[in-house]
Parts: sequence; C-alpha cells; structure tokens
Amino acid sequence: MLSLNDVHSGIKTDSKMEALSLTGFKTRSIISLITVLTVLLLSFAIQQRLIEQQKHNLVQAAIANELSERSKSLTMTLQGLLSAEPGRHRVNLKRYAVEHLSRISESLNYFQSTPLAEPIDNVLNSESETVKQLQLLINTTRTVLKDEEPEQIPDFNSASIRNMSNNLRQVADTLRETQRQHQEFQITALQQLLILSLTIISVSILFVVVPVLRRVKNDRAAIERQRTQIARIRHTFDTFTDHSQNAIINYVKSSGKINFVNNSCVEMLQYQSKNQLLGESIDAVYMVHTDETHPAMSARLIAIDGSEIPVVFDRFSSHRIEDGAELVWLNLTDLRPIIEVEQRSQNAQKMESMGTLASGIAHDFNNILAIIRGSSELLKMSVDLSNNAQKCVTHIIEAGERGASMVRQILQFSRADTEYLKVIDIVENIEQTLELLTPGLKKKSEVVFQCEAEGNILADESSISQILINLVKNASQAGATKVELTLKKENQEFVLTVLDDGSGIPQEAQDKLFEPFFSTKKKTEGTGLGLSVVHGIVQKIKGTISVDSTEGEGTRFTIRLPVTQLQVEEVVTAKPSSPMVSNQRILLVEDEDNLRNIYSTYLTMKGFSVTEAANGQEALAIFQQAKDEYDVLVTDHNMPGLLGTEVILAIRHLTKKPLLTIMVTGDIEDSARELKNQGLIDDILTKPIALSNLDGAIEQSE
Repeated sequence: MLSLNDVHSGIKTDSKMEALSLTGFKTRSIISLITVLTVLLLSFAIQQRLIEQQKHNLVQAAIANELSERSKSLTMTLQGLLSAEPGRHRVNLKRYAVEHLSRISESLNYFQSTPLAEPIDNVLNSESETVKQLQLLINTTRTVLKDEEPEQIPDFNSASIRNMSNNLRQVADTLRETQRQHQEFQITALQQLLILSLTIISVSILFVVVPVLRRVKNDRAAIERQRTQIARIRHTFDTFTDHSQNAIINYVKSSGKINFVNNSCVEMLQYQSKNQLLGESIDAVYMVHTDETHPAMSARLIAIDGSEIPVVFDRFSSHRIEDGAELVWLNLTDLRPIIEVEQRSQNAQKMESMGTLASGIAHDFNNILAIIRGSSELLKMSVDLSNNAQKCVTHIIEAGERGASMVRQILQFSRADTEYLKVIDIVENIEQTLELLTPGLKKKSEVVFQCEAEGNILADESSISQILINLVKNASQAGATKVELTLKKENQEFVLTVLDDGSGIPQEAQDKLFEPFFSTKKKTEGTGLGLSVVHGIVQKIKGTISVDSTEGEGTRFTIRLPVTQLQVEEVVTAKPSSPMVSNQRILLVEDEDNLRNIYSTYLTMKGFSVTEAANGQEALAIFQQAKDEYDVLVTDHNMPGLLGTEVILAIRHLTKKPLLTIMVTGDIEDSARELKNQGLIDDILTKPIALSNLDGAIEQSE
C-alpha cells in the first residue's frame, strides 16, 4: 500500500514532466501508460498468486494444528471412556469423542488428498507410523462408542503414542514455518514490485496519480463495507445469544474482566442490565470446580443477592481481532430445574416405599382385626349375653370394621384403587367423625359444625374421617381456639369449608403445602404426610381442595366433592341361624393359627366337615391323599411358601371334580382378580369378614 511520502514524490516527478517538450509527450505518455499497466497487471498477478499461496499455507497450518490438538484431546477422552462408569459423565465424554473423531477424519482426508512437501508427506502418508497410530486410536474410540470391547487398546504411555503427538506437532510447526517464510518472501517481492512501480510512476506520474487516488478511495470504501459487515455480524451474534436459554459469559483470560454477557445470564444472576456485569471480574460471579481436565464441568454462579446457582458449563477460547487477546467463552446451563425434578423423583420413590410398607402392614393388621371380629361373633353366637355385654361385643365388631376401613385407606394412599368406594351419607359421616375426634383435641379448641345440605357421596367409609382428622388436628396444633365446619351444596357439588383462627400458613409454604414430607411443624410434631394424604383422598373421589391463609389470622380449606344420586345401601343384620346339616367337606388353608381356628369352629358349627392346613404345601399334601372327597377350598392369599392363587391353580390341576374355591384376603391383588375373571376363583372375600359371609359365599356359589 502506498504512503503519503510516495504520493508526494510522485507529485514532484509530475512537475518535471511538465518541462518536457509537447512534441514527444503523447508518445512517451502512451508508452508510459502501457508500461505502467503492464507492471501493475504483473504486480497484481504475482500478488494474487502469493496471496493464494499464503491462504493455502494458513489453511494447512491451521488444520495441522487442529489435528495435533484433536488427537491429544481424543487420547484423553478415550482414556476417560475406558475408565468412566455409566452415567452423565460418560455420555458427555462420548459426545466429545464423536466430535473429535469427525474433525480428525476430515483433517486426515484433507492431508492425504493434498500434495505435501516431502518431510510432511513422510509423516502424514497412509503408510507412516504416525497415521497408523492415529488410525488405531480412531478405531478403538469407535469401538468404545459402540459399548463394545476393543480388540486392541493403545498403550497411552508408549513411545509410539508420544511420537505420534510429537510428529503431528512438528507438522504443524513446519507448516507454520513454511507460512512464515512465504510471508517474508511475499514482503520482499512486494517491496521489489513497489520499487519498480515507483520508478515507472516517476516517469509517468500523470497517468498514475489519478488511478492511485482512486484506489485509495476504493480501499476506504472497502474498509467501510467491512466495518458495516462486522457490525452486522456482531448484531446477528448478539441476537442469537440473547435468545439462548443458557447463560453465556465472555471474559479476557489475562485480566479476568467480563467482556460480554447475554440476557439469560443477566436474568439468572438477577441483575438489572448487562452494563452492571461488563468490566467486572469473572471471580465475582463464577466459581469453577477444582477439576479442570474436562471441557464440561460443574460450577456455581453467584447471583447479586449472594445466592449460589448450580450450573454445568462448556468452555472454549478465541482471540480478539484488535489486539489478539485470548478470550474465554462459557456456555452455562442452569441445573436447578434438573435438581427439582430429581427431588420430585426421590419423593415419588419415598411414596412407593411407603406403599410397599403399607401393603405389608395391612396383611398382618387385617389378620389381627379378623381375629378380633371373628372371636366377637363367635362369642355372640356361643354365649347368651346380657344386653350390656351384647352392646360391648357389637362395639368391638364396629371398631374392627372401622380399623379395616383405615387399612383400606392406607392401601388407597399408595395406589389409585377404587375397589372400596361405596355410597355414604356425608352428614352422618361428618357427625360421627366429630363425635370421636373432639375429645382428643386440646381443651381450648372448639369445633362447630354448621350443616346447610344433605346427601350422599361416593367414597371410602373413612375418607371424610381422614380429611377431617388431619385438618382439624392441624388447626388445633396451630393454636386455633375455634374451628368452624360448614357444609353447603352448590349445583352438583358439596362444599365443605374448614375455617380456623390459628397462626396461619406462610405464603412461601402454601405452594408446597400438599407435597409429601413437606411440613411447617417441628420435626417432632409432624411427618409432612397429613395434607398430602388429604390431597390424595380428595383426588381419588374426584374432588378438589384449595387453601386460603394469612399468617397470624387463620386458615380456610375449601373442599369440593361431587354429589352422587345413588342411595346408601341398607345394612341388614344377619339373624343367628341354627347349624345346618351338610355333608360338604371343606379344605381350609390359613397360616394364622388363631384365625384358622375361628373359621374352622364357625364352619363346623354350621355343619361342614373341615380339614385344616397351615400353608400351601400342607394343603397340597392333604388334598393329594383324598382328591375327590373335598367340595370346597377356602384359602388365604399371602402365606409363606405358596400363595393362595398358586394353591388354587395346583389343586385345579390335580382334580377333574368341580371344586368351589373361595379366597379370603386382606388385599385383592391383580393375580387374584385375573383368576376370578377366568372362573378359577368363585368368590373373593376381604378381611376382616363377617363369619356369616363364609357360609353365605358357599351357599350362593352352589
């Protein structure tokens, strides 16, 4: 490019030309013009050739440098893959391995298809040891990416691996040195062309000045166009990054000063504008994990209020055009949504474990309730009791039924069963619950029930009891002196309102109020399951629940339950019947000794011939001795060894004689329902049962 001194020298030469004779001016001017044009064209052609060669050298040097760095990174990534356990870290390693493989393959293909100088060609030809080691590395990585065992694993500490890396680095250095030599040659050639051009221009200044000035003008226009294009590219980049959901930070590596942030970063750190972050130290907002050997790592961002935000990030570097300063780019992904999902998953696992525990408890507790109820019924049948004693026994039976209902509620809490839903009178259920609940509350808590509606709902017997027990006890524990219950009917819904004047619920806790294991109480006062149980019950009976609370003023729960047009079934008390004469033989299978004795005693009183078995294996052994003598099989389901369903299938296989099968269980499982649907089980009774249901089931199935 010409300088101002060059232009000034040309003007002096032009003044000398004006002294030439007018006669030879035209001829000399034409010759000078042709010469200048020739020299300029030649200079332009040589310059273009040098520029093309320079670009070619730059591309080769860049590709060789990338090949060297990528091979090193691939070696480290492969080592990580071979040692990493399955998980997110291994997935990230695979992603980077795929990227490195793609770029290395492209670089190798480029060098093997491009003519190279002899020293470089000796390193990068297909028969060289370097390329063979690189191919082994590539093939091994591809095998590992397929989760297959590689036939040969490179020795990462061997001399061949080190030589491969050194050779690739030497290729890059050689190409850079070649590029530098070409640059020096280009400078020298351009200097010689400039001297030649100036010599000719000094002879024909009139024909050179105008084109030179025009070229300067064009260059300025080109620079302005480049600036406009750079500004447009920067605007496009800013628009793209500002629409990214990830936070993006760019800072100068040497000084640590933040050079760029996007809108997502500003929002994540709770700042008002980008200007608050630009120029600040990266250490003020960013804490990296101590292990920096991998490009994808976990870190924490520091918000303006001092809170820490967990993130996972990718990092890469670039260089600033103006001064060549190294810039570090961080692409940061907020981990808080992922952590929240994991916490919900953990809560779900807790609920699943609780359901499993509840199912196990239900079996044993149902057996206890069945013994209580069965013994009470036998007592009423066997002894002539006074009226007071009759009432006491009746209370025992009713308490056993209530306990059974509570067990069913526990099972419903762990799964969405509708097996036990029945029509209940909501008003009667509320009054019975309050009658039992009120004495157990603190003396200062008064419960008032205002009923403005009546009707029935479809629910479990203990659904309303569970809801009221949790809500009223919570109000009492919150210091309420008065709890008002109101029942109204709106359209086809009952609206049950529970209002207290207790301490209220903080606003920040109301969004999590129905989550399992969340509690505003002390650890010794609550488990965090009460309101989640209430929420689950309301959902199971197709209702809704909402809360409105002001801290220090009290809480209002509003529950909406659908009205059913079905009517409550009348409970007909079975009259004691005299023992009937029957020649039917019953095989009774029950692992609980006391309960088996109760069932056997009752059936014997009814005239049946009963053979007892304590488990499935014993039942099969007894049945094989007299296959055709038994008419009825009554069996429990959850027993040690063989389950009740397995006993039924085995006995059905042993005999062709029609056999009446009745299962008595505390929890009806899917396998039992399936056998009943197939006709292999005639009836299923749910513990604790009324003893009259046993012979009733036998008589109805005959």
